[in-house]
Amino acid sequence: MVGKLDALASSPFVRAYQTAELLAAAFDAMPVQVLDALASGGDRRDVLDWLREQNSTATIALVGHNPDLEDLGAWVLAERRDGFLRLKKGGVAMIAFEDIPFAGGGALRWLLTPEQMAVMAFRD
Repeated sequence: MVGKLDALASSPFVRAYQTAELLAAAFDAMPVQVLDALASGGDRRDVLDWLREQNSTATIALVGHNPDLEDLGAWVLAERRDGFLRLKKGGVAMIAFEDIPFAGGGALRWLLTPEQMAVMAFRD
């Protein structure tokens, strides 16, 4: 779905990091960067600061926890603090920025449940 992945960051918590390792394996064993801000209760401003340090054309995956990821998504999409974005456990959202990431500056490209991803994986 994304073709390439330039950076991968994960919460330091075991389950999230294990998920990030599975994703990394699918992209030629790319390194997983631990980002404390992705831990439960982490500061979304720190996540945004980290995103700003990345190349503006990079495709980046973040692996974390709910409700924090839902709240982060709502914040970068609409500068809202409540999580109107609903991510099922194991779900994936693609959020794009025109240039420098900022609160309210993201655009939702797609949102998939684990079930939808499984169906897509088995298509011819």
